[in-house]
Amino acid sequence: MIKTKNVKDSMKIFIIAVIISAFVIPMKDACAIFQLTVGGRDIDFGFMKIGEWKELTDEGYYQNEITCQSDKGNTWYLKVHLLTPFESGENDIEPSRFKWKVVEVVDGNGIITNEGMFNDFSQSPNVVYTSGGDDSNGGEVKVRLSYGLQIPTGQAAGNYRVYLRYTLSETL
Repeated sequence: MIKTKNVKDSMKIFIIAVIISAFVIPMKDACAIFQLTVGGRDIDFGFMKIGEWKELTDEGYYQNEITCQSDKGNTWYLKVHLLTPFESGENDIEPSRFKWKVVEVVDGNGIITNEGMFNDFSQSPNVVYTSGGDDSNGGEVKVRLSYGLQIPTGQAAGNYRVYLRYTLSETL
């Protein structure tokens, strides 16, 4: 007996996200602490199949740790957005298929956007975390994120890449 296979279901899609920049909005006081660092693993979904959902948690339960620090006493905001959609040549994957969620905040007293739930990425900034309490007194606040991706039915095979930007800004 000869086994046949649906070729479309066997096509592989290789997915990687690149954190292109961590951007801090400059302040007036040059001596103040106001910084953002991105740690953890690359956002690499590897090979995926048509219709597959995958969540990245290479650090056990999170993928990246974003460390924010400010000593200005003002409310600050951690935001994330896509600079481009997932692209492979002429093909792309719509941004709403790529998700982020905050799985934990260490040493922070602020507001988590939709805590424990996946949120759609977009090409405009999404607020991930809003500082609160003592978050603006110079200590580090670590926001741990996980990412998920759903490959749409009918998606063309390819090596897809996306660029993300994390931004730290404050209310003056």
